[in-house]
Amino acid sequence: MNAARPWFPNLNGIRGVACLMVFFAHVWDYLNNRSAMHPAESWLYAHFINGLGTTGVCLFFVLSGFLITRLLLHEKESTGRISLGNFYLRRVRRIWPVFFLVVAAGLFIVPLLTGHFNATETGRHLPWYLLFANNFDRLHTGFTGFGNDSLGVLWSIAVEEQFYLLWPLVVMRASRQWFPIVSALIFGVSIVFRHFNAYDTDVITFHTFSVMGDLAIGSLLAWSTLYGPRILTPWGRVANYVFLCVVVALHQPLLHNPEFATFGRALLTLGFAFLIEDQVLYAGGRFRFSSARLLSRFGVVTYGVYCYHLFVIMGLQKLNVMLGWESIGAGVFFVELLGVFLLTLGVAVVSYRVMERPLLGGKG
Repeated sequence: MNAARPWFPNLNGIRGVACLMVFFAHVWDYLNNRSAMHPAESWLYAHFINGLGTTGVCLFFVLSGFLITRLLLHEKESTGRISLGNFYLRRVRRIWPVFFLVVAAGLFIVPLLTGHFNATETGRHLPWYLLFANNFDRLHTGFTGFGNDSLGVLWSIAVEEQFYLLWPLVVMRASRQWFPIVSALIFGVSIVFRHFNAYDTDVITFHTFSVMGDLAIGSLLAWSTLYGPRILTPWGRVANYVFLCVVVALHQPLLHNPEFATFGRALLTLGFAFLIEDQVLYAGGRFRFSSARLLSRFGVVTYGVYCYHLFVIMGLQKLNVMLGWESIGAGVFFVELLGVFLLTLGVAVVSYRVMERPLLGGKG
């Protein structure tokens, strides 16, 4: 195998789709007044937008599990070892600067500027963020920020960091034959955990054991694309997209109905895995995300968009209250949506060019 790091041109577009799911769900949740919605908006929110953020995070997890595992397996096959130091250093450079900038803004800068700073509460929550265990802090205390929810998205970053800490050791130690068994066991444990906590919405949303099945399926997919045969016929690939459309359309009951909580997320996870498999194994043909150039370019800066967008939304929400615009109509709402997106995108692009890309040595 070539020692060069593998590159998958179609996956930036998938990352962009996942980020847009989360972004649109949050804009609707925080800026669009339910009572002022047009009937068409209300239907769209009730049947699609509501819960779309969780679906986007699910896609993020599957994609992360795939990419990280594929890179680790490739390094192990091509060099005979995995450099843990290089892996952890790259993850630190990629994740920590933006994460801790957002933490500093949410726990110190914004609260001091708005008069919401509380030293006791900061001391209570800060250690969870420093240890990347803030998903458990949110689970047990509901904390997402002082006077706003600006830190609300960071729980998923914590889960991924927990994964990055332990998973390289698993990949390094597990043989080619045992690796899929380990991944399947983790997926199974997650299913069982979700079954016993099906009626606790917070646990099945934020707990590491509840969502680690997404990462495990992504990891299993990485193993399969390296060592498994290509068995999908052209019609099988079409069936994958039909299945994906169905499970995404049904994402609300699959994710939030206790009767489906055990296996509902698993169906979404498998649908997203099929999508990634198709985009990785079949570079040509129709429905290639790399052909959507704007979406692919957007996918490069999605980490910043994901981490910063709630600050922009919270700021506009406060402005709406100050101006008495809580009951804005559809026209104003969609103008605000566009404005929030463009401002968040601008902040993310600056962050990527000034901080993120230089820290990665000029690499994406």
